[in-house]
Amino acid sequence: MFIDLTLEDSLRYSLPGLKNKIDKLKYTGGSTLTNRALKAVKEKIFNGIPRRDVPRTCIVITDGKSYEGVAKVSNDLKV
Repeated sequence: MFIDLTLEDSLRYSLPGLKNKIDKLKYTGGSTLTNRALKAVKEKIFNGIPRRDVPRTCIVITDGKSYEGVAKVSNDLKV
């Protein structure tokens, strides 16, 4: 699973740079495995100790069609 953008990207890019990066994202086609994307967020982004009083945030952009397991994995992200 590849993560295209992280919140740290907002520190590395200007707003036009971020918009340019988003415009260049490629649609890979195939199945929408939102459950796998959420698992990747949990393992690769939410894996550290959370900062006090700073909520962990995840924004998922999808085509709206997902397969099974989304509810369970999304509940696993809640701390």
